[in-house]
Amino acid sequence: LRALAPEFPDISALAARVNDILCRDGIKSRFASLLYAFLSTENNKISFVNAGHFPPVVVRKKSVKEAGKGGIALGLKPGTSYKLQELELDAGELIVVYSDGLTEAQNGDGEFFGNERAQAIFKQLHGMDALTAGETILREFNTFVQDTAPFDDLSLMILSRNRS
Repeated sequence: LRALAPEFPDISALAARVNDILCRDGIKSRFASLLYAFLSTENNKISFVNAGHFPPVVVRKKSVKEAGKGGIALGLKPGTSYKLQELELDAGELIVVYSDGLTEAQNGDGEFFGNERAQAIFKQLHGMDALTAGETILREFNTFVQDTAPFDDLSLMILSRNRS
């Protein structure tokens, strides 16, 4: 991906090319999800392509919304095209990107962390900086799972727009 990126200013074309390479050269029945984004600090827009990943969550003052569905994961179907999507962030707003390791984590009773719990936490994040928002999510996550061994890895990325 990193080696090809400079050759593809259109990130949807980049995702399609990586998909074709994985379909051709990858291990059968294996795939990869991808959320690839480009941030423009000039206009506060984020352009992104989603290939089989959870949609990014946009935390605004009065709402928490998923930012569009993505295409299928990379490596599953040759010739797949991916849609370029855009978001604009206003001051105090955040984008949360996370993997299934968050929502599918279980506690000692076998209860899943789940989407509802995640959404409830996301609603509390507006106005926080990225570090504080990430710490808030991880604190709630760790309180929930306690000493239960993880079933999957957890990926979490928070992007916040400063008030200035």
